[in-house]
Amino acid sequence: FGIKAKLVRSSSLTKTGEKNKLLISICKTLNATSYLSGMGAAYLDVPLFQKNSLEVEYTYFKHPQYRQLHGGFVENMSAIDLLMNECGKYL
Repeated sequence: FGIKAKLVRSSSLTKTGEKNKLLISICKTLNATSYLSGMGAAYLDVPLFQKNSLEVEYTYFKHPQYRQLHGGFVENMSAIDLLMNECGKYL
């Protein structure tokens, strides 16, 4: 997919806290300035993030539809589903 990002496992980091404090600790360890969250993250304590100089941003993802072979369109499948449905006939 051409994504060039350094992947870091949280288990490799020195971090403290639980829930929101843990997320903030991870962000600070990685020198982040913002935290990207999905829309359903009702658990986030946004003022706590702001107090720690972290902006909270949300993704607004509208799933593109593609041809699936069986039944109606089912969203949030893996990229493999897209490849097999759209390119499988060429394999």
